[in-house]
Amino acid sequence: MLAIAISLAAVLAGSAGARTQVPSGDTCSYSANGGTYSVEIVAGSGIQQFGYAFGIPGATVMNVGITGQNGSFTTSKLPPSTTGAWISDAQLTGTSAATLTVSGSGTGPVVIVPAAAAQASYYDPVTCAARATEKSLGFTVGSRATYSRTAGGWHLVVSIPTAGTVSAKQPLATSSKVKPKPLVQTKREALNSRGKVTLLLKATPQGQAVLNAQHVLRVNVTVTVDSKDGREAHKTVSLSLRR
Repeated sequence: MLAIAISLAAVLAGSAGARTQVPSGDTCSYSANGGTYSVEIVAGSGIQQFGYAFGIPGATVMNVGITGQNGSFTTSKLPPSTTGAWISDAQLTGTSAATLTVSGSGTGPVVIVPAAAAQASYYDPVTCAARATEKSLGFTVGSRATYSRTAGGWHLVVSIPTAGTVSAKQPLATSSKVKPKPLVQTKREALNSRGKVTLLLKATPQGQAVLNAQHVLRVNVTVTVDSKDGREAHKTVSLSLRR
């Protein structure tokens, strides 16, 4: 028994980012909606884990949030084939619901890699099972935003198939040490029927400084549609904003 314990401790003491070859017993499933992935993780019993690194072939993880848990997003000390992690100072047990904001188009399943305390080591990767997206909601976003001198910003047209509210924000990679500020901001707009909604994107002071220096703002914007019948959908678009 002592020999087994020493052997396991030696494996878990590997360098950060290295595969430990130790299974966690975790299971997970996911659904994707544009640039947003919803991942449900069920932690294995008897395993001490303090977060998860995430990988999606063809996509880059820009931010991660886990409901009801204390932790933060990071892009440091990652295991191979992952692009972002969510790490807590408290042990995770039971079921965790993670929301991932990504850029790029995923070409494969979500893979999670459970982390030991302080990312000292990682357990084996776990490939998540895809689940059907319920109540899908299709909508389109204009490929470009047009500047309006009168409005002092850029108009972005969104076509929605039913009554709902449209909002948008710039996805930002945040961590406990770095909290970047958005370059653009906008107000939500509502429509009582299907049709076109025009969002007004305005540069923040940080965005204005970039625009003055480079004469262009290159940003990713995640557009969200919340329909009146309870459906929700997201799409992330890349925009080059010029006056």
